[in-house]
Amino acid sequence: MPQLTEVLLLLLPAAFWLCSLPLLADARRSLKPRIVASLGGSGKRFNFATEESHTVFYHEQGAETLLVGAEEKLYHLDFNSSAGLVVEFKAENYGNCKGQVNCKNHLMVIDKFNEKLLVCGTNAYQPTCWHLTQQTKNKTQYGPGFSPFVPDQNFLILFSGGEAFSTINKFRNNGKILRFHRISGKDTNLYTNDHLMEKPQFVKVTVIEQEESYKNKIYYFFREENQQKNLDADFTISRVAQLCKEDGGGEGSFAASMWTTFLKARLVCGYLSQKKFFNKLHDVFIVKSENWTETRVYGVFSNHWNFTAVCMYSIGNIERTFRTSPLKGNNKPLPSPRPGECLIGGQPTPTETFNMADSHPELENEVMPIRNEPLFHSHIHYTKIVVDQVTTTNRDYNVLFLATENGMIHKVVELDHEAVNILEIQPFQTQAPIQSMTLDSNMKRLYVGSSTEVVQVPLDMCEVYKDSCENCFLARDPYCGWHKQKCSSSLHYAVLQNIAHGSPEGKCDEVRRTLQLVSGRPPRDDSAISVPPFSRYFISCPVTSHHATYSWTQDDVTKLSCPSNEKTCFYHINNMTDEQYGKYACIAREGEVSQVVAEYMLLKAHGSVMLPYRWLVVLQIAALYLLLK
Repeated sequence: MPQLTEVLLLLLPAAFWLCSLPLLADARRSLKPRIVASLGGSGKRFNFATEESHTVFYHEQGAETLLVGAEEKLYHLDFNSSAGLVVEFKAENYGNCKGQVNCKNHLMVIDKFNEKLLVCGTNAYQPTCWHLTQQTKNKTQYGPGFSPFVPDQNFLILFSGGEAFSTINKFRNNGKILRFHRISGKDTNLYTNDHLMEKPQFVKVTVIEQEESYKNKIYYFFREENQQKNLDADFTISRVAQLCKEDGGGEGSFAASMWTTFLKARLVCGYLSQKKFFNKLHDVFIVKSENWTETRVYGVFSNHWNFTAVCMYSIGNIERTFRTSPLKGNNKPLPSPRPGECLIGGQPTPTETFNMADSHPELENEVMPIRNEPLFHSHIHYTKIVVDQVTTTNRDYNVLFLATENGMIHKVVELDHEAVNILEIQPFQTQAPIQSMTLDSNMKRLYVGSSTEVVQVPLDMCEVYKDSCENCFLARDPYCGWHKQKCSSSLHYAVLQNIAHGSPEGKCDEVRRTLQLVSGRPPRDDSAISVPPFSRYFISCPVTSHHATYSWTQDDVTKLSCPSNEKTCFYHINNMTDEQYGKYACIAREGEVSQVVAEYMLLKAHGSVMLPYRWLVVLQIAALYLLLK
């Protein structure tokens, strides 16, 4: 029996894999990028003088500059003038860590705090912050809690309204228990109780302001180990936690310095009907709205197979879940005020309310995504996400920019009932993992960094659609449309586009008719080529869309279908006979649109005489005999 058990354990992953086949096949079909393009000359870039193993970005919306924190230096990059400056941030005291690993100053935090630019680093195990004015730095009183002691530590830090919040321990030997602190801005520096999170990995933190300021909340997203150790339990659980920003602590000396409004809920991302879930949260991007309840949260999750899904949630639903859900494991009536409720004027939370929240911090109800399922899933492993909103003539669209683990960027447009992967961008000159990524939604640019370079990526990049009217429409790219015989940026021109369906709907035919009237001839001529008899020949056409199917026809008869994952669709002719001459066309079909990508008229070479194939073989043998003789 032990041997049988071992066999079953070996077969279990295979069984899961087989059960996942329909889901994974659908992922390959739906989330394959339509076009693959390198950035080329479209973007501006800076190369680091030395390889940087850790970087952190700071960028103000609408600015041309980007600050990059690295090991003992801060890069000041101006993408308008292509000028780059380096400000040194050497560690001030090596005495406490001489001979130890990371005995340097790794810059970890760059942000605005109290209207000043704050730069914080590990400073040889003595976390320190400086105010930076232009290229001048001045040491501040801030230190432990504002930067971790080592560069590889996972942490969150939030600056809001003159207050600072952090998950960083203030003391180097403070153990492995991580808390959420209020570290600056009020007399009472609050912290969460030790048992509330189980080995958390922090992902994102934000403040959501409501109509009444005392109800403003901090939400932070993290994943933690599951405390249930049975075989059916997931190893990792993804969470969202809430805290009232004006939390005044609790009653009595023990609770006075503790967050009393902490509650946490499980974030569900998956397909309930198929029981296929993505439990490991990797990154979060928040798209805020004027109506705070409509603020959206986009999360990147993975499963055991390292496939990923993007789920989106509304802050309104998250808030409603925290306000109405029973507490997990609690059988007693809820006290008033309810656990997690924000109190006017930062009043202390009553002891009964705090004790119940502290002993039952998890909600019974889970937070479900919009539509109760992922926006999409993919066999590709995504690591980072940013989301931009772009306005077209008809409506607004959300466009997702996702970093893959091998250093690519996928551009995905969110539609009413689907998500379409419209473009894969290779940003770097040498392919490498993406370390840092930030979005400038005002200027419509993306900043992406590896260990060797930083690149400014324009969000439109309409030139990749090769100025083909059909390709421009079929791309379904909200940033691009047809304008004056070019695929042009919708950010600068009133363009023709059809994002919802991607169909030209006859508009490209009108363009061609107009072009013919102006030029007096059709815009395309057949390419006539003379080919000798009995020779080998091949014709080719570029695969411009991985969402299309490609086929070769000879005199309107289909001869070959090509896979869309290749860069070129080739048709090989091994022996040119009378039957092989004629008109060839490479046709791309995408949705309801068919277009001729390439055309050739293969003609018999002038003066050629068609000999039977057996005589050609005889002549070849004779020529070989004479050559050897």
